[in-house]
Amino acid sequence: MRWIDRMDALVDSETKALLAGEKIAFDAFNAKKNHALLEFMILSRGVAEASPVLLEALRRLNERLTNNGEVLKRNLQAASEISKLIISAIREEESDGTYSRRTSLRANERLG
Repeated sequence: MRWIDRMDALVDSETKALLAGEKIAFDAFNAKKNHALLEFMILSRGVAEASPVLLEALRRLNERLTNNGEVLKRNLQAASEISKLIISAIREEESDGTYSRRTSLRANERLG
């Protein structure tokens, strides 16, 4: 059960940091989660039958992992959207406007 408590605390810590907008060392969190998964695999080999208490603890951990995954997904989507905005702004700044729709509209107004 200590493993579950440690994993639960780790996932909760990462989720709270993401929701608070804190800077996160994803490599460190991933390494810790990978280590915890390895520990779980080793420990689970020695369990012939899971007790109701263990099953409940695993169910709660599963809920936390699901929530953590959703928060990570939203964070990644937000980062992707920001990247798209930055790329668009850079392209617009680098463009000389020769082929832009705005330039064509201004040219039509002057001619027209």
